[in-house]
Amino acid sequence: MFDKIQAESGGTTPWEFDTASIGADNTQEISSEQTYSGTNSYKFSFGGTEIGYLDKYLDDDLNICYAKFKVYIDSATAFQSKAYNYIFGLNSNSWQTLGGIGVRADSNYDPYAWYVRTYTGGYTDAITSTTNFLMDEWHTIELYWNGSGEGTANGIFQVWVDGTLIADYSNIDVSSYSTIDRFRLGNVLWGVFESGSILYFDDIEGGDAYTTAEIGDYSSLSDAIAGESDFTVVDANIVFRYTEAFEDTTAVTIASGSFSTLENHRLIIEVPEEYSHDGTRGSGARLIINTNYDSALRLEIPYVSVIGLELKGHVNGCVSANYNGHYVIVDSCLMYDCYAAFSTYGNYNIFCNNITYNITNNAVTFQDYRNSSYCYNNTILNSGNSGIRVGINNFNINIINNYVANSNTVDYNFESAVSLTTCFSSDGSENTSVISPVDCDFESYTAGSEDVTIGSDSDLIGEGTDLSNASVYPFNYDIFGNARTGSWDIGAIEWQ
Repeated sequence: MFDKIQAESGGTTPWEFDTASIGADNTQEISSEQTYSGTNSYKFSFGGTEIGYLDKYLDDDLNICYAKFKVYIDSATAFQSKAYNYIFGLNSNSWQTLGGIGVRADSNYDPYAWYVRTYTGGYTDAITSTTNFLMDEWHTIELYWNGSGEGTANGIFQVWVDGTLIADYSNIDVSSYSTIDRFRLGNVLWGVFESGSILYFDDIEGGDAYTTAEIGDYSSLSDAIAGESDFTVVDANIVFRYTEAFEDTTAVTIASGSFSTLENHRLIIEVPEEYSHDGTRGSGARLIINTNYDSALRLEIPYVSVIGLELKGHVNGCVSANYNGHYVIVDSCLMYDCYAAFSTYGNYNIFCNNITYNITNNAVTFQDYRNSSYCYNNTILNSGNSGIRVGINNFNINIINNYVANSNTVDYNFESAVSLTTCFSSDGSENTSVISPVDCDFESYTAGSEDVTIGSDSDLIGEGTDLSNASVYPFNYDIFGNARTGSWDIGAIEWQ
């Protein structure tokens, strides 16, 4: 994987590309003549038909690979009609370009067309397209390779220009070549450009198609989200991953229109287990907001997952979803010391395996007129109002395997009918069975020093419903990733 590469510093091999094969008549340089972002771009000038390219080796050989870059084709550029012609290629660990995009002269077009081809033991038929082809303008190019079915004929190669799909190869034979180990940029093959041709490149990024950014490369999650753009591949998720257990103090809003998420193109904020919390304050990667009355994380788009994060909002909530915040998943998070842990105006949301404590109002709220949401295996302590509230005129709200205790008003507050299964409380509200906190055998349930790890004498052990085959969001793990087996325990933690 590598970070977005911009031409903001010089050197023998600008942009830190690993090798260069430029050719005697060609030049490469950092230039401020044309830029997409920042103050510079990377400029290729071609003095003849010699190859002139740079390689960027990936950290790992990838059979699923994504690349995105900006290209500006100067009007002085003239292309030849060479059969195999790329300005950017996804290359295997040999010389072979498994998939690439270029431009070539073609008698059917006036005068040039985008050119796409793939190779896995033999060249496929080329696809040419004039879609969005303009000189003296920046274009966004995206390439997606999936050779994960190694040894079979089910490979995929797709190319987009300015968000429009111009090439869609499927059933590619990947028995001989399946993995990408480098990106190749420039005049990838002989005889493509006439003398005097000029290309500018900017904002190259890519690698594993399932990872967009590591938060450790930015100062905050907010900066990472602002610094990354959406991509068009719709069977790959957009992942923002914390790579160290640091305290992030900048509130985050994922604004409407910022990412075009779908069911198979989710935005995921995740903390790997080694950097995640242990159920107590300040123990993992955390989003802690102490000023400006902000929610820690405000969601204004659908299809967002938040996994393994520790959160505290200032006065307002830890995670809030507005009327566009549908299909949100909050899983294995720790939330505390604010007005609300999770409040949603969206539909089809899931709140699973979370711990909340010391919330001043309702810990979890499904607001009025909501539809089809799920609240599974949460442990909710010391709420100022209620632990779980369901507003008026909701339907198909499913609440299973939760433990709610020590709420100042009432543990469960349902203003609509809900589906309630194997849930427990300290006050018996909404006809739930009563287990007092002392009988849960928690490490601590005292406000301010909560640790809801359960001991072997806990009355929560073995009282839950197995959700490993649930019709919506089946799972078989607890908040720490431990397996849930046999008779499930109530709440976020499975006794080990």
